[in-house]
Amino acid sequence: MHTRLLASLEPVSRLVSQIVRFGSRVLTDFALSVEFWDGSFVAKTG
Repeated sequence: MHTRLLASLEPVSRLVSQIVRFGSRVLTDFALSVEFWDGSFVAKTG
């Protein structure tokens, strides 16, 4: 019973880890683009 439950949860945890990895990559790209935009904005105005 317990092993069957774990076996059914395995693909779910794999999917969750993929989503987390993808989300963190997107957040990192977003943060980098925002920093770049801030830097170019400051350089333009200052």
